[in-house]
Amino acid sequence: MYIIRKNVAKYIEQRYGGIPSISDDIILSAGASEGIRVLYYLETHVDGWDVNVQELETIVENARKNGNCDPRGVVI
Repeated sequence: MYIIRKNVAKYIEQRYGGIPSISDDIILSAGASEGIRVLYYLETHVDGWDVNVQELETIVENARKNGNCDPRGVVI
């Protein structure tokens, strides 16, 4: 699975103009529903995992300002 995540990170980096992508932060799933279940599990079962809304807003604003991407939604 590691090599697949590494290749996905490389693809994301190339697609978005060199913006670094960390393979260890990529979660692969068979679809959106499964991905949401995995994230829900992580949120409810792993100590210390949470969403920092302020940080998330800053990341989205910077991405829009820099023209890197135009996020329209976030699935948590």
